[in-house]
Amino acid sequence: MNLTLANPSLLPLAALVTVPVLIHLFARARPRSVPFSSIRFIESIVRKTARIRQPRSWLILLLRTLLFAGLIGIFLKPLLLAPNPLAGEGERKNVILLIDASASMSAVEGSRTRFAAACARASEIVAGLGSGDLANIVWVRGGSVPEFPNLAVNKSALQQALQSARVSLETADLPGAFSRAEALLRGTRGAREIHVLSDFQAANWKGFSLPDLPGTRLVLIAAGSREVANQALIEILPSSHKVLVGEDVELTARVANYSSQPVLRRVFLRAGEMTQSRDVRLPPWNEGSVTFACRFAKPGEQAMEFTLDEDDFPSDNTRRLVLDVRPHLSVGIAGTDQETARRWARALESVDWILVTPVEPGEPPDTDVLMLAGWDGANRKALQTFLAEGGSVICAPAAGLPLGDVLALAGREAAGDAVFRTSSLQGTMGLRVANPGHPVFALFGGGDAGNPAGGKFSERLELSPGSWPDEGTLLAYQDGVPAVAEWGRVILWNVSLEKSEPRWAERAEFVPFLAELVLSGRRGPSAMAGGDFPSGSKISRDFPGDTLDEEVAITSPPGEIAVGRAGAGSPVFRSKSPLGPGLYEWLVHGSSAGYSTVNFPAAESDLRAQDLPAMAGPEVMTLAANESVSSLRKGIPLWPWLLGFACLCLLAESLVVWKARSAAP
Repeated sequence: MNLTLANPSLLPLAALVTVPVLIHLFARARPRSVPFSSIRFIESIVRKTARIRQPRSWLILLLRTLLFAGLIGIFLKPLLLAPNPLAGEGERKNVILLIDASASMSAVEGSRTRFAAACARASEIVAGLGSGDLANIVWVRGGSVPEFPNLAVNKSALQQALQSARVSLETADLPGAFSRAEALLRGTRGAREIHVLSDFQAANWKGFSLPDLPGTRLVLIAAGSREVANQALIEILPSSHKVLVGEDVELTARVANYSSQPVLRRVFLRAGEMTQSRDVRLPPWNEGSVTFACRFAKPGEQAMEFTLDEDDFPSDNTRRLVLDVRPHLSVGIAGTDQETARRWARALESVDWILVTPVEPGEPPDTDVLMLAGWDGANRKALQTFLAEGGSVICAPAAGLPLGDVLALAGREAAGDAVFRTSSLQGTMGLRVANPGHPVFALFGGGDAGNPAGGKFSERLELSPGSWPDEGTLLAYQDGVPAVAEWGRVILWNVSLEKSEPRWAERAEFVPFLAELVLSGRRGPSAMAGGDFPSGSKISRDFPGDTLDEEVAITSPPGEIAVGRAGAGSPVFRSKSPLGPGLYEWLVHGSSAGYSTVNFPAAESDLRAQDLPAMAGPEVMTLAANESVSSLRKGIPLWPWLLGFACLCLLAESLVVWKARSAAP
């Protein structure tokens, strides 16, 4: 910090600080002495008390000198300036206010939200600008947008925008906000400043590097002054998004505790007329989970809402989920190995909750599970799209197919250049259960359903040792080569249904094992029914091509939402405006056509702030919540402190004089 004087012309007044010294020296001048015999004893007493009074006289001198120095300093008006202060009043300024409007800014501190505090600070900055200064606001949310297309002199419009602004429940697009601010300042004349008003939530700012903007001063202004304890629902994990009628499905709610104290919270589940609740204990700065078990009697999309009992930040206490409850799972079978495909189809057609669907070669499969008998690597892009959209693949590879092609579907890499090759075993070899705790074997735990590893095989596809992933094997041959392995939503099938003794496809446990394997593939993560969209985005849904624009509508508790077609002739309909967290129902001809959800961004729930001093630099200044921007532009006036100092000196002198008189004989 630098010290300067607002009234340097009055500096000669500093000589007045010598007045108390001169008065003290004149007071010490001795008068002419006249001998008088009767005062001998009085002189003796005076000499003794003078030794006591002398130090007190020097103390009064010091206090009076400091008093005069303080009074002189008041007239000089000293200012404490930053080493590199902002542009002063006489210089033209171009100011951008980056105001954080992300979800964490809705946290309440005291009697108002962080966002309200940021807008109040921004209003003070705008009020302090001159008539010739230019300014604009960039709202930092999911899509950062400026208040005006360009910098403007209309300060009153900016003040009105600050008064009517509302916080969004989105994540902060920091790179986009700074890019927009830089574009607005490009080519301007005069001082350029960017004022960032934010709570500097660590989850958003920790991995973000402030851009290098030559010639632009960057001021970081904290909108929050303390940590806000918070607990949040951060995720809902169903055992499957594709649920069968009458099937038990588990729903796990993850709850995080962003505070330094352990807490006990209650999670509520509401799905139609069904309600449940569970308690969860949360350690400090940690998370816990609770699991609900549900069963649905009717097919269709089932909307579910999970809520957490209230706390100081209620925005993240609710999450929504839509489950697709189906009367059956559709399974498509394709490939060049006709014998394996025929035996698969025969077994699955005997299961009432499985619908076997023919798949045309080269066409994108419209099924829940796709079974490839003798896959030779064809249609790889279509399969990857199918998996990305939530499908599952059971793959029996053809001889000569690289293992890496199967692993690539699962998003993995092979350890080498292993290739599947047909191998005739010497004699026969049996199987063993490699992962007894996997859900696919739950049905066989009691032994009543048979042994899924029964049978002996004389042929298989060979793999070089160590070429396949260590984890994921469900059934293995006795020498460890995987027979059935699950890698993500891709299941490897390396079992010959012809070369087995007795024929494995004719054993009693084959049908239930294959059905459980289909369920296992279905249980992996998949796209949610209707779609779960980020907060602040436009929700969308596909409808048949002959659906008319006026037939589609979106409703939510606040009311109907405008919807339109994504493009001419497109089957995709979407909301015309971005939407915040909530459950939205699609209507066609006034009847329900499904749901879409928008949930609170989990990254915004941790309300801890980034350390501002660590972000400071030569062109970056930081301000705490109780500091003002005017102090960076005009400096901090020290005269009020000097006035208080002078009053203290005057009070101290009065006390010293009073004590001296009280002690006088």
